[in-house]
Amino acid sequence: MCPLEAIVKWNQERRLDTFVATAEHALLTEELQEFFAAYSEENTNEMVDALCDIIVVATGGLHKLGYDPYKALEETVKEINCRKGFFNEETGKWKKDPNQDPKTLYKADYDSARR
Repeated sequence: MCPLEAIVKWNQERRLDTFVATAEHALLTEELQEFFAAYSEENTNEMVDALCDIIVVATGGLHKLGYDPYKALEETVKEINCRKGFFNEETGKWKKDPNQDPKTLYKADYDSARR
């Protein structure tokens, strides 16, 4: 069983099957705050824990919304992989090429990820 399937199963076993945006927001905010705290303390293990918890919350949220988290992520990866650009050393971020031909951009088809 892949980790995403295990997360879905964990949610199902606990009857966590209803999407409530305010609850999901609160959970994601809590985990993001834990990440910031760990970052400020330079605690790598706690940063990893917070990032993994964010994945758990997001995976459960996707499932509650009626999507297959794995398929939704595949669509996201297809979309980001088609982008051209460069790594900006100053910001430490990927900078999209604003001149990329829109015809070469893949738009994630999340409808195909519905369960």
